[in-house]
Amino acid sequence: MSRKIPYLQGRGDTFSFRIAIPDELQEVIGKREFTKTLETGDKSVAIPGIFMLAVELWQPFGS
Repeated sequence: MSRKIPYLQGRGDTFSFRIAIPDELQEVIGKREFTKTLETGDKSVAIPGIFMLAVELWQPFGS
């Protein structure tokens, strides 16, 4: 049984990071979602990459 990994999206033979931008920030940022290629087709490499990107993106909003 395969579990869905948050923010991970397969695109072709590589994985990408994908996150929706909250409605209230879309006008400011000018996008509905943020995507970035992880430049790997290896899921065991992609998973740590998505969590590092998530921490980077959420850090400015932390306490």
